[in-house]
Amino acid sequence: MARHQRLQLEIRRQNQQMFDIRQRNHMLLSAFHLASLFATAVEWTARSTCHPFNFITASRIHNEVGSDYLEHLGTFLQLARHHKTEYNSVALLIASSIIMDAYPPRMHREFPSSFQAMANVLVFPIEHVFNLLYHDVCYKVLALSYNELFARHLCGEIERHCIQQFERLNSGFISSSRLHWGTIRRLDKSIHLYRTNTTCLFCLRRLPEYHLCCGHCVCRECILTFGVMHPGREDRFKLHCIYDDRGELTVDLKPKTAGIRAIGIDGGGVRGATSLEFLKELQKTLLHCPLHEMVDIAGSTSSGGLIALAKFHLQWTVERCSETFESFAIRCLQRSKSMLGVIKSAVKYAVKDAVYDEAVIDSLMKDTYGSSTVFFGNEPNTIHGTRVAVTAMTHASQRVIFTNYNGSTSIRREDAGCYLTPRFQDTSYIAIRPKDISKEPLLWEVARATSAAPL
Repeated sequence: MARHQRLQLEIRRQNQQMFDIRQRNHMLLSAFHLASLFATAVEWTARSTCHPFNFITASRIHNEVGSDYLEHLGTFLQLARHHKTEYNSVALLIASSIIMDAYPPRMHREFPSSFQAMANVLVFPIEHVFNLLYHDVCYKVLALSYNELFARHLCGEIERHCIQQFERLNSGFISSSRLHWGTIRRLDKSIHLYRTNTTCLFCLRRLPEYHLCCGHCVCRECILTFGVMHPGREDRFKLHCIYDDRGELTVDLKPKTAGIRAIGIDGGGVRGATSLEFLKELQKTLLHCPLHEMVDIAGSTSSGGLIALAKFHLQWTVERCSETFESFAIRCLQRSKSMLGVIKSAVKYAVKDAVYDEAVIDSLMKDTYGSSTVFFGNEPNTIHGTRVAVTAMTHASQRVIFTNYNGSTSIRREDAGCYLTPRFQDTSYIAIRPKDISKEPLLWEVARATSAAPL
């Protein structure tokens, strides 16, 4: 014991010294975070010993603050200018969303050894996080929206609010999401009027995927953050809007244990009846499980698009879809077989680019799908979940796709007038998503577009 006493004391001294250094630099990582970051640190050091390893940057792998964040902040600032929102409220909301994004659940926290000191929880300092990840993006988008002088001022205000929010986060047992919720409820009421289909106003970080009944829309991650799991259903969540008490949404997300469940429904005019028979047999196999709850994404075209919109978007029964489709076929595809009827059809095609009576088709579409129902919107009395995509063709022979979702943030966006046209990277399809929410395609218009077939 005497022989190793000096070694024991030296190890203890150096342990305490390393503890103090790590605590002073906010790097007293838990075993969970240390294990996650260790492999990344080893790879970094193996590549280069000239540049220091940055733990903050490493903690954001696969969730980097990139150009998409600049676009979302730009959309938010456009709404702020349109509604003449106070600058202080704008800066506070941006700061609150940054705190929620930078310090999600299970983010690095250092818990002091004594219970009395639990209130003074240490995390990555907000000054370092803001300057490293968010400052340049905020400054750039503010300079583009206003000017460089005002950008410097408002960027300073955002950082000041971040520090205040950070102190509140560390002063008590409250999550960053609850802090964000409370902050929004105290802000300028004009913010509650914001509406956009290209940015989730809950987090200002991602594309929205689902609409609440109040008109706001939300991304999948915010549903997991703010939603409440339905009893007995780990994939079903109920969400109340953080802006409007009237806003609600019940949605089915893809279960963690399920693969991607996709279905494609082809077109072909009256041959859509064959697809409906297949759906009937599939529903019989599923017994009491509704077919639309078993499908994550439905892609379709032409008459298959009409079926997909009715079955997977409006969530009709297969029997109702069959009855409606048969009525469509009888009323829309009737054409005289006489020589005079053929001549009339040929003249009509040459003059109006149509063989059948488009007035009848338009009327049927409005009666069936609703004359004012928006495709990317909230559908009352339904549990959202299935993503529906239908294809169409423009007069310029461009292939387009209408969706009730926004898709991946990796989609390259091109600014084309009033539309944001995300072009899917590996295809020539253009996804229609207007900048102006009032110009969103109506459901009957989408049905009409996909059913408009060449001769």
